[in-house]
Amino acid sequence: MTAKQFYDICYNYLLEIKPQQVENLDKYFVGDDKDYNNLNDIYYRLTVSGRNYQSMPNVIGYNEKKNQIDEILFNYDYIQILKNYTAESLYYLFREVFNITSTDSKMNTWYKWSNSIIDSARFISKFQNIDDFKRFVSCYAFNIYTRASLPMLLEKEIKGIGFALACDFLKELGYTEYCKPDVHIIEIISEFDGLDKNYDQYEAFKRFTEVALLADTTPYKLDKIVWLICSGNFYMDEIKIKPHKIDLINKLKIAGH
Repeated sequence: MTAKQFYDICYNYLLEIKPQQVENLDKYFVGDDKDYNNLNDIYYRLTVSGRNYQSMPNVIGYNEKKNQIDEILFNYDYIQILKNYTAESLYYLFREVFNITSTDSKMNTWYKWSNSIIDSARFISKFQNIDDFKRFVSCYAFNIYTRASLPMLLEKEIKGIGFALACDFLKELGYTEYCKPDVHIIEIISEFDGLDKNYDQYEAFKRFTEVALLADTTPYKLDKIVWLICSGNFYMDEIKIKPHKIDLINKLKIAGH
């Protein structure tokens, strides 16, 4: 199976399962927060990616607590956050405000996110403006290896932001040369190569990026096609259908034989 055939199978299957109410898929393929205007907007995206790991979205329940969280975080003014909080003080404020009863631990979801929030604020504070940030990202755009090194740097600088979440942060800012090598991507690209899920996140990132470019599309678009199929979550249209990952894997198996 060629990269183009892989893309066609995925995209055509997405069209097949797409709810009729979803009229425009293109809006899913450009980056959810690509229209950022300042460093606070970039910082906000970092905090979103910082709570986008496994069960964290359900535990934190941001949509239900949005107004309170936004107020606590000074509407994502990273300068005010650094002036007023440490990771520990922010964590205990979250515990008090939201009556969190889970055990104090470095593995506690709120503790992890609090650390990520503070580290993210420190990181963003190093940039003078959005042009400074854009120049920084562009330094890593030379090839697939330099692009992969930027998420590695973010992983080191920000607690709770691993390689995949750093990729998530970059791609949703509109850097469409990035994909997020989460469990869906790893399984699907491993199936394409017939490796029975042996890729790690770094290897999956490189291989998925390579396949997307060979198919003459962006890694982001191919990522979002796969994610929509595997999650069934057409979130921009507020529609959710059943996940179709197993069906997609079966289609790829048949095509590969």
